This record gives sequence, structure tokens and C-alpha cells, in this order.
Amino acid sequence: MGQRHLRALRDVSSVSFSDCEPVREFPQWPGKQHYDGSLWMASTRSSIPFESLNERSCLMELDRRGDVEAVSSQPMWIKWNDARGSRHAPDYFVKLRGDHEVIVDVKDRRRAADPKVVMQFDRTAQLCAEVGWGYAVFLGNSVTRDANLRFLRRYRDPRWSSELGSFDVPRGPISLREAVESLGGSDLGFARCYVLIWNGELTADLEEPLSPRTILTARIHR
Repeated sequence: MGQRHLRALRDVSSVSFSDCEPVREFPQWPGKQHYDGSLWMASTRSSIPFESLNERSCLMELDRRGDVEAVSSQPMWIKWNDARGSRHAPDYFVKLRGDHEVIVDVKDRRRAADPKVVMQFDRTAQLCAEVGWGYAVFLGNSVTRDANLRFLRRYRDPRWSSELGSFDVPRGPISLREAVESLGGSDLGFARCYVLIWNGELTADLEEPLSPRTILTARIHR
């Protein structure tokens, strides 16, 4: 664990929070039901801790964006000067291409309407606005979308692009079965197709289970 420093809000813009270590350890207790671990992100070439399945889903979504340069887990305590001494450790600090920085809080959808949680969201959003950071709240994915992403993430490693050779992205709408045939058929075609879906070159409705009948469309580059 590195050194800890207390900074006023006006001074935090000079801190590289995307390089900071977590300010706290994930709590453990007998019978704990929360699932924690770390996820290797191809975009940052690093493993990022998570302490819930929703946080793992959030990291998978970030990894697919294509503009994420760095992610750190709980790199700061935000402390407010109130009678209760309130503080909050945001779940993730994300550095995007172009020097854009975003704080992301992850919360179970069932708790998001709790007045105390809403107040924490609002206070954190206000602080981010003052510093010049973006702020987002991730409420989790559907079971189907999460299953699709967990399947596709095996194709997230950039080495796939070189190992699969050069090929043209099929134009859509086209079924996954047709895309596989146009990309070489059999195992090669499936691998190429799944790489394209993971990186967004081919878009699919991930709220439905992936199947040979899934309809794909090519991303429009602007």
C-alpha cells in the first residue's frame, strides 16, 4: 500500500488517480455472499479488482468501449465537511482517450432508489462537476447480456487480431451463421465473428442469447 495524502478539492486535478492503489481492502466475513476477484482488461493490459458481479460487468463494458486507457479501483476517499464526517470511496476512476476522466459508481439496481444512495450519487456528481470529471452510475446488466459478455470476453485479447489474419467486416444486416461463412467458416469464421462483436465492429442485440440466428450489423464509422 502506498502513501496516503489529504488534498483540498481545488488541488486534486494534479493527482493521477488512474495510477493509485485501492484505499481500502475488500471486507471479508463468514458466510459472505458477495463475489470478488479481478478481471484482466485488454484495453489497459492490467487486472482490475472487483467486489461484486455488477462490478465485473461494469469492467467488461468498459473494456469494450475502445477509448479506455486506464482504470483504478477505489483510488480515493471523498470526505465531506458535515456533522457526520461522511465519506465515500468511488468504485472506479477511468481515464479515457483525450485526457477525459470519469468516476464510476456501481450499485445494485434494487438499492439505487434508496434516499441515502441517491444523496451520495448527487454529492459525488456535484464534486465531479466542480473538478471537471465525468460521473456515471452503473446499475448492472441483465442476466442474458452478462452471459453474452462473459462468453465474448475470451476474444478480447488483441493477439486475436494478428492470429486471425486480415479480413473484411461483413455488411449487414446478416445472420451470425451467414457472417461465419463469409469469414472463413467453421472455427476460424466463428472466432473472427466473435472478435468483431466484442470490439463493436459488428453489433448484435446482446439482450438476447447469441445464436446462429442472431442478426448482425456493421458499425458505421463517422
